[in-house]
Amino acid sequence: MTAGAAPPAAVIAGMENMGFSVTHVYGLTETYGPCVVCAPKKEWQEISIEERAEILARQGVRAPFQDEVMVADPETMKPVPKDGKPWEKFLCGAISP
Repeated sequence: MTAGAAPPAAVIAGMENMGFSVTHVYGLTETYGPCVVCAPKKEWQEISIEERAEILARQGVRAPFQDEVMVADPETMKPVPKDGKPWEKFLCGAISP
């Protein structure tokens, strides 16, 4: 497991070539640990290590113990498009209307 900033795809590919399975997570470790995880999918085993490493370097879905995760515009608190384009990190919990 690796946490925080995504490792370069070349590092993930190198680890897989040595027989390790890499899982990337992100969260505020000092408060409650990982909240999102790049959960591997079985069909990813069918693609090249290089392609799989590019995918594994991203974040994916909420961790099983999280109620909800949303990427929001910090100005409007409205969800941003799920288009793979990066946004400034903004992470907080227990937001209620």
